[in-house]
Amino acid sequence: MESTSQILITVLSLFASIQLCTSGNITIRLADGFRCIGRLEIYSGSNWKSVCSTNLNMNHTRVACRQLSCGVPVSIYTRAYFGASDGENVALNLQCNRTESALSDCSPSDPQIQTCSQAESINLECSGPLQLWIVNHGDQGSCAGVVYVSSSSTSGYISGEGWDIDDANVVCRLTGCGFALSAASISHNDLYYNSLLLNLGCLGTEYNLEDCPGISLMRNTNRNSTIGQVVCSKDNLSLRLVNGSTLCSGRLEVYHRLSWVTVCRSNWTMNQAKAVCAQLGCGFPVQVYSDAHYGQGYGDIFPRDVLCSGNETSLMDCDFTQPRPSSCTHDQDVSIICSGLRLANGPSRCSGLVEVNDGSQWGSVCSTDWDIENANVICRHLRCGSALSVQTRNLYGESQGPVLLEGMYCNGSEKSLSQCSASQFGSYICDTLQVAAVECSGEYFGSFEIRMRAEGSQYTGGQVEIYSSNQSTWGTISGRHWDINDAQVLCKSLEYGFALAAYNSSEYLRQNSPVWFEANCYGNEIHLSQCPLTLLGPPDLHTSDAAVLCTGYFSVRIVNGTSQTAGNVEISYGNTWGSISTEGWDIYDANVVCRSERHGFALAAVTDSRFGAISSSMWFKDIQCSGAEYSLSSCSGKTMPNNINSSSATAAVICSSDQLIVRLVNGTDRCNGILEVNRFSNWERACSKSWNSDFATVLCQELYCGELSSVKTNSSIADSQGGVWLNNFECFGHEQSLSECSSQPWSNAFCDSSYQIHITCSGQSFVHGMKFSDQFPCAEAVQFYSYTFEYTYKNAPVVDWDIEDADTVCRQRSCGSATVALTHREYGRKSAWISFQCTGHELSLSDCPVSVVESNGSQYWNYATVTCSDLDHSYVYRVTYIPALCISLAVLLLVVIFIPEWKCRHRGDGAPGKYYSFRNDPTVTS
Repeated sequence: MESTSQILITVLSLFASIQLCTSGNITIRLADGFRCIGRLEIYSGSNWKSVCSTNLNMNHTRVACRQLSCGVPVSIYTRAYFGASDGENVALNLQCNRTESALSDCSPSDPQIQTCSQAESINLECSGPLQLWIVNHGDQGSCAGVVYVSSSSTSGYISGEGWDIDDANVVCRLTGCGFALSAASISHNDLYYNSLLLNLGCLGTEYNLEDCPGISLMRNTNRNSTIGQVVCSKDNLSLRLVNGSTLCSGRLEVYHRLSWVTVCRSNWTMNQAKAVCAQLGCGFPVQVYSDAHYGQGYGDIFPRDVLCSGNETSLMDCDFTQPRPSSCTHDQDVSIICSGLRLANGPSRCSGLVEVNDGSQWGSVCSTDWDIENANVICRHLRCGSALSVQTRNLYGESQGPVLLEGMYCNGSEKSLSQCSASQFGSYICDTLQVAAVECSGEYFGSFEIRMRAEGSQYTGGQVEIYSSNQSTWGTISGRHWDINDAQVLCKSLEYGFALAAYNSSEYLRQNSPVWFEANCYGNEIHLSQCPLTLLGPPDLHTSDAAVLCTGYFSVRIVNGTSQTAGNVEISYGNTWGSISTEGWDIYDANVVCRSERHGFALAAVTDSRFGAISSSMWFKDIQCSGAEYSLSSCSGKTMPNNINSSSATAAVICSSDQLIVRLVNGTDRCNGILEVNRFSNWERACSKSWNSDFATVLCQELYCGELSSVKTNSSIADSQGGVWLNNFECFGHEQSLSECSSQPWSNAFCDSSYQIHITCSGQSFVHGMKFSDQFPCAEAVQFYSYTFEYTYKNAPVVDWDIEDADTVCRQRSCGSATVALTHREYGRKSAWISFQCTGHELSLSDCPVSVVESNGSQYWNYATVTCSDLDHSYVYRVTYIPALCISLAVLLLVVIFIPEWKCRHRGDGAPGKYYSFRNDPTVTS
C-alpha cells in the first residue's frame, strides 16, 4: 500500500502539476499549477528551489517559457499564488538577452547565490505552445490574409507594429505556405481579439514562432490596433509572359498582392529563365532580355530578387530572400523567349515531328545524335508517357518550317526539357526528311489493379504486378527509377503499412508480359493511380522490375502518459515496439491514432518531450495521414536509422477521451444555451457549419439533461467572439460523451454568431438504477444507469459522497449499515458530477435528493464505493424433505422468481450482478 501511494504521488507530481525541462546543467519546472502555469523552480544542490523575483526581468521569463516549450510569458505573480514550496528560495544570477533558447545559454552575472522569502518567489504563467492560421474572410486554410494565433490560454492576432518580411517568412514556413511575398499592416475593426503578439523581431530562419527574439504578448487590447497581414508564395505566385508572339514568349509578370507586376532584370540569367519556362511548360529558354524587349510594364515592380541554380522546375523553388535593388525601373523589365514544344504532322498530339519556336516561328530539330533519351524527355514533358520509338528518318512527312536547332541533348533523367542542353537557335541546313520525330506511348493508362508476388517468407514484400483493364492482362512496373516514394504509395494502396525498402527484382522476371509504366510518385498520394505515370511499351525489356517491402499491418499503443488516452505513440513491427520521430508529425496523424485506439479524436499532436524520451531499437518518421484513415497502417511513413539519440523527442498525442468537457451557457438553466467546449483548461465557444441531432443528443446525455428538445444556430443569445470550429464532427447518438465521437482536427478562429450552436435539452435527468457485483454484494463500487444512456451501467462521477449516502445503499442492498464510504480517484475530466444528499434514513437512493454539479475542470474524477456491515450476507436455502407436489411448486416458484431476474440481467450491460430499480422503471425489477 505504501509503495502504491508513493507511485501515485510520483505520477501526479510529474504529469498533473509539473512542467519540467532540462537544458544543459539548468533544470527548471512549473510546479503545483498546470502544464504551463505554476511556481517557477530550479533544481539546485539535489533539491528543487523556488526562484526569487530578485534580478528577474522579462528576458528571464521569455527564455524560461521557451525552454519549457510553453510559448511566451503571459503573467508573473510575486506572491505564493500556487502555494509555497517546501525548500528554500534562490535568485537567478543570470543575464539573458531574450534570444537564448534556454537559461543555461544565459551568462552568469554573480557567482554568489542569493536567497529570498516565500513572498518573493515567482509564479509564472506562459501562454502554452502557439498555433498559427492565416485567415482570409473566414477561410482558415488560406496562404494570404491576417495571421491568427492561439494557445491554451489566449487567442488573437499578430500586431502590425514592427511586422516585417522576416516575421512573415517564419509564418509562411510554419503554415506550410512557402515563403513570404509581402508583409503589411492593416486595420481590421471587425475582428474580435483580446490579445496581440508584438515585436516578433524574427530573423526569418526560425522554425518556431516562440524562438523569435523580440516576441511578447499584450492582452486586453483595443480594436484600433493594426494587424499583421501576409501573402505567402503557395497558391499566390503565378507567372505569365505577355506581349509576345506566342504563349511562351513575352514580358515576364508575376501575380503579386492581387495584381500583375513586372520583374526587374537584376541578377537575371538563363538559370532563372529555365525555371520560368519549366513552370509554364514552355520547353527551354531561348533568350533573356533585360531591356523591356516586349514593352515596358506599368504599376508596381516585384519587390524581391530571384536567385536560381538552374536545376529548378518552378520559380517557386528559387531563392527570394533578398530584396530587389531600389534603382529598378520599368525600362529594365525582364522578357523571356521559351522554345515551346509540339509534335506536328502526327496522328495525335503524342506522335509526330519535334518542333520548337524561336519567338517568331515554328521550326524542326535536326536528328543529329537523336536517341531514345531525348525522346523520353520530350514525351514526359508533353505528358505523353514515354517514347515508344525514335525516328531519324521521318515517317510523318516534311517539316513546313526551317530547321531551328542542330541538336538537342538529354540523358533521359531530366524532369523538365529546360534541363536539357541544345544548340543555339538559328537556321541550319539539314535534310528535311531527317528531322527528329518521336512516337510516345500516350497520355492515359486507364484503370488497373495491383498485387504483390511474395518473395520467400515476406508476405508483405515482393514484385509489384499491375493488371490493365484496357489490355486485360497482368504486367509489371519498371524498376529503373523505382524509389522509396513510389514504394510508400504502393504499400498504402495495398494497406500494407509503411514501405521499408524499394528495390529491383529479377527473381520473377516475366518475359512474356509487358512492363506497363514507370511511377514518379511524390510519396503523399493516396493510391498509385494518382501518381504521374510514364507509360512504357515495346521494346521495353524486363531488365528490372519494381519490388517493395512493406511493414504489413501493425499495432499502435500510447505509453508513458497520464492515461491510456495521452502519451507517446509506439508502433509494433516484427515483435518490437518502435518509436515515432516528431519529424512530420501533425494533428492529422494524431487523429488517426486516437480513432484507431477508440479514444475519440485528437486534441493535440505533441512534439515536445512532456511524456519523456524513449529508447527504441526502431524508429519511424514522416507519418503522412489525411486524418480520415481508421488505422495508421493505411498512412505512409518512413523508417529511420537505429542509432537515433534516445533523448530525442518522440511523437505523442492527446486524445479527446478523458480530456474534453462541455457546457451550455447564456440559457435559462444549465440544460439549454450556447455550446462551449474545454480542451486545455479554457472554455471556448463552439462553431460548426454542419451538425446533426445525434451530436446534440449525446451532449444532453453527457450533461445529465435528459433528451434533446431542439438544436439550432443563429440564436439571439449568441455573441460573436473567438472560438473553435468543430470540423466534420460526427456522433451516432449512442456515445456517452462528445469526446467519444469522431472529428477532423478542430481549428481556432473567429466564431460568428450565425454558426454558434444553441441546444435545448428536456431537463435534468438523474440515475434510474444501481448495480453491484455478485462476487462482493456488500462491498463494491456503485454503478448507476440513466435512461439517457440506454440502460448502460457505468461508474458515475460523484461529489460529496458520504456515510449517509452509503447507509442508504446498504439498506437498499439488505446489507446492514455502512461502515466505510469512499471515493476512488480516476484520471480524466467529466462535464457533470452527481451529488446525492441522503440523510441515511431513506430506504432507497431514489428517495434521496439528487443534484448535478458542473465540472470544475479537474483532471480527476471520483466514483463511489461502499462497504457494509453484513459482509457475509448471502441467500442460502436448505431443503431436507420435498414430496413430489412440493417439487412441482418449487419449480413453479423458481420460474416466477428467476425469469424476471434473467430479463433484468439481459437489459443491462451483460455483467453478472443484482439490479435494483429506482422509481418506476418498467425495465428493471427490484
